[in-house]
Amino acid sequence: MTKDLHKKIRELEEKISFLSSENESMAERAEEIFLLVMVSESIREIKNRCVIVETVLEKISILKDIPLCCYCTRKGKKLIIKLSYASYTNSSSLKEIELSDEIITGLQNGIYYITNSEARHRDLFNSISEQNFTPGSALIIPHKSISNVLSYFLFADDDKDSNRLSDFITLIHEVIHIMSDKIDNLYLLEELRKINLDLESKISDRTSELWETNRLLRKEIEEKRKAEEEIKLKNEELNNFVYRVSHDLRAPITSVEGLLNIMKLELQSKSSDLEPFILLLGDRMRSLDRFIQDILSYSRNIRTSITADKIDFKKIIASCFEELEYLDNTRIIKKTVKVTENPFYNDKVRIYEVFRNLISNAIKYADKEKADKRLLISIKISDRKADIIIRDNGIGIDKDILPKIFEILPASSSAQSNSNNLFSITR
Repeated sequence: MTKDLHKKIRELEEKISFLSSENESMAERAEEIFLLVMVSESIREIKNRCVIVETVLEKISILKDIPLCCYCTRKGKKLIIKLSYASYTNSSSLKEIELSDEIITGLQNGIYYITNSEARHRDLFNSISEQNFTPGSALIIPHKSISNVLSYFLFADDDKDSNRLSDFITLIHEVIHIMSDKIDNLYLLEELRKINLDLESKISDRTSELWETNRLLRKEIEEKRKAEEEIKLKNEELNNFVYRVSHDLRAPITSVEGLLNIMKLELQSKSSDLEPFILLLGDRMRSLDRFIQDILSYSRNIRTSITADKIDFKKIIASCFEELEYLDNTRIIKKTVKVTENPFYNDKVRIYEVFRNLISNAIKYADKEKADKRLLISIKISDRKADIIIRDNGIGIDKDILPKIFEILPASSSAQSNSNNLFSITR
């Protein structure tokens, strides 16, 4: 009986010990889960990377009672502290942590755990010791983010009688992974945003290029269309010009041929008087010469580039009258010229041709039935233009001809007076 009782008591003790161990293990796991949940929830809505790291360091320090938690980068043999949380003070003066060659080599293989009992690591512990904090152990965890940046997490404990930090390695590693996933997601979102912005910029630039290309293409098409229309118009003008020139050249030649035939008949007659016919022949030849000169002037105007000369209107008008002196009415027509004395610049050759043609028409087509034949030329020069009026009391222009006054007409159609010509020439 006594043996059986002792046996049952031992079995109960073993069960109690096992259950106690299970409870402790479940309690520890519950604490770990609580820490993981707390960290995950606390950084859920945070968008700033530094704030996330600071929050996680604070949670680890408080919930696992680790006095010093740091986030660092490495420069040579030193860890440069970027962010830290120290439960023993409101502001830590720690800036750098000394590393030995052994620690640097060990970190290349992963997590590195050290205690203050080892003399070869004394420099590291001295660099993290403060007035109210003497570390007993330290845990360094290297971490590489998705952006390929290598950083380090350092945790230091002041419990000299146990290796408490070594029990937290797995848990702390899980916390760092939670934090890293959050930071990596923010990094990916930022990179995605940059890619989208870059894509939008490229699309915008490409769209602008396409618009510009289309604009230039439309402009080129429009220029080609205008050029084709201009060529078509020039061809039509050339055809009309050839027809009219051939017509006007043919008319005096035919007249000359007729006069020559009449002169031949008169020579056969004993009472021949050739003087009237010779005078008519000379008149026809002069008419042909004037027409040829007009054609040459027209051609010269087309080919000659525009120049800016100082215009002396009085001198140009006097030259025109002098050149047209051979016309019948030149000497008998009453001329009045009024010009304001202001400087004016334009193409001298073309100005001369305009005045010569208008004055020539006014003289040639003066009204023979009027004893008082008049020609008035008035020129007012302003800062930007010259207003020119050429008025005569000639036979006038037929209504049928008015719409065509700017076209090249055969000589038979152009035998009309100007009557009134008003136009402006811009500087």
